[in-house]
Amino acid sequence: MNRKHLLEQPNSTVNEHSFGYLQHEIETYSRVRGITPVDMLNLPGPLNLVFNKIMRSGLVTLSEFAHELTFTKPEAEQLAKLLIRKGYLRVTDESTGEPAYQIRFASKRKRRIPSNIWQALDD
Repeated sequence: MNRKHLLEQPNSTVNEHSFGYLQHEIETYSRVRGITPVDMLNLPGPLNLVFNKIMRSGLVTLSEFAHELTFTKPEAEQLAKLLIRKGYLRVTDESTGEPAYQIRFASKRKRRIPSNIWQALDD
């Protein structure tokens, strides 16, 4: 059975380690301008592990990405492109002949303190 079509198969067992499951999950994500460490905790198990590896090492090649997910290179590349489109990953280097990926972290939002707080502190 082709893992790519696992979600479409009647009575098939879908788990968070299947390609179809992860692809479907990522498709439901909103497009963002980067991910926060807290958001990473909510990723499905296999993606969480891969993102932790990327965080520790700084980047992973397509081969490493595929190996960590136990997917074929074409499947891993498809997921990586989807994660790039959604704003979670970015391609950093292709000098080795294959893409390398880094986590695209969200920038910290500047917090604006209401003026009434400043006024209360001045009093």
